[in-house]
Amino acid sequence: VSGSNTLECRQRSEGYIWGGTNLLIDSTQSGLQLTLGQLETGQYGNGWGTDQHPVLLSVTFNVTGTENLALSVDGYDIDDASEVSVWLNGIFIGYLSTGPNNQLNAGDTFSLPASALVAGSNLVEFRERTEGYIWGVTNLLLDQAGGDIYLPLGQVDSGQYGSSWGSDQHPLVFTATFDAPSTDNLSLTVTGYDIDYADEVSVWLNGNLIGYLSKGPNNALNGGDAFVLPGAMLT
Repeated sequence: VSGSNTLECRQRSEGYIWGGTNLLIDSTQSGLQLTLGQLETGQYGNGWGTDQHPVLLSVTFNVTGTENLALSVDGYDIDDASEVSVWLNGIFIGYLSTGPNNQLNAGDTFSLPASALVAGSNLVEFRERTEGYIWGVTNLLLDQAGGDIYLPLGQVDSGQYGSSWGSDQHPLVFTATFDAPSTDNLSLTVTGYDIDYADEVSVWLNGNLIGYLSKGPNNALNGGDAFVLPGAMLT
């Protein structure tokens, strides 16, 4: 409770010799503060770097707007694909990717969608699944999210993007940028993978909902979708 609180150490058996000393009340917050656009090169984890985070590293940052952000980070000694999970304000957003034993991985980037952010203080947590494992993170950078890919007009991009498929770098959001030569209508064609529900994956143009990816077979591509990009929504 806020205000005065009471701790008691209770001996079970009268007459036993016992005691306590060196008592300290302190904050349990185990993390650091990130500033937008500033690289944090400290080394945090267990058995590496600060060696102060056996199962949890908490990272806080402040936002004032409603733009999508991106968090890039290098993981250390990540042995399997579900060892260290990443959470934004209590929402699961992905895992650190695996890398060589006792070395850094190739780096990860996580989308922090505006819909999951709050005005003021936000919290990212790195949660180690197994207490006692060596793990860590470094080179944390919080920045505004640019497009994941650029689409030139008339050219097919055959890369595979998503979560647990293809690039495996987009737990919630994948963005593509393009230049419009005029304000005429354009069209977007796209093939979805493992779309289980009619409203599972929504498609947005400059903040406007334009439709959903259609359902398809489990763990397979759907039949493809085409969306009109109205000239009135283009810039």
